[in-house]
Amino acid sequence: MKIFRRSLAAMLLLGGMLHGCVTPPVFPLEPIVSNPVVEFIDVVDANARDTLALTIHFTDGDGDLGLLPSETESPYNLRNYFPDHLNNNDTLFFGDPMVSDIPYSFPYTCLNWELKLRGFELRDGVQVAIYDTLYYEINDNHYNITIDWYTKPDGGPEWVPFDWRLFREPSCGETFDGRFPILFDEEDLDDGVVTPYPLEGDIRYSMTSSGFLLLFGADSVRMDIRLKDRSLQESNVVQARFTLPSIRREE
Repeated sequence: MKIFRRSLAAMLLLGGMLHGCVTPPVFPLEPIVSNPVVEFIDVVDANARDTLALTIHFTDGDGDLGLLPSETESPYNLRNYFPDHLNNNDTLFFGDPMVSDIPYSFPYTCLNWELKLRGFELRDGVQVAIYDTLYYEINDNHYNITIDWYTKPDGGPEWVPFDWRLFREPSCGETFDGRFPILFDEEDLDDGVVTPYPLEGDIRYSMTSSGFLLLFGADSVRMDIRLKDRSLQESNVVQARFTLPSIRREE
C-alpha cells in the first residue's frame, strides 16, 4: 500500500513578471532559490493524508522555468534505456551478454530494472509468456524540482540519507521529486524555446503522505531543494531543516 504521494503540479504565487515596456530587473540566467518555508498540515481525519507544504522564493534571468505535462520525450523523458548492439540494437535485458559497461548487480532494485514481456514459447502445447528484466537509468532531467531527504534518527548527531523509493525494499516507492507547470506565458514558448524575460516569485509545492509522522516522529528532518530550468541549468541548493512538531498545524 502506498503511503505517500507527490503533487504533480506546484501551486504558484508569482510576482515580478516584468515583460514588455517595463524595464526588467537583471537576474542570473540560472535559477536561484532562497527562503524555504515548510508547513506540516496534520489532517485529523484518519482516512486523509497529511501534507508537507514547501514554499520557496526563486528568480530566473531568462524565465524558462516549468514543463508541460506532454513534455515526456528527450531530454525530459523519465527513463534512459540502453541498446544491445549484438541484438539489432534492441533494448538491453538482464539475460543478454554483457556487451557494454552496464553495471549489472544482484539483487537488483526497481530503480534500474523493470519486468518486461520478452515473448512467448510453447510449453506442453500451451503458449507461456516469457518475462525478463530490462535495464534502465532514471533521467534526472525529467524533474524540475528535486528534494533530497535526510534525517537524524533517534536524535543522532549525523544526517542520514532517506530515500522514499527504497525504504520499503524490495517494494519500490515513489519519489517527491516532481514537475511544476510553466511559469511564463505559453505564447512565449516557440519550439521548446522561451522568449527570454526575467521571472521572480514563489513556488508552493505540496507533498502528501500518511507516513510522515510514522516515519519521522519528532526526528530532525532536512530537505535539500533545487530547481532546474528548461535548458537544464540547475539552481543552487537551499536547505530546510525542521521537526514535524515544530511546524505542525492541525486541520
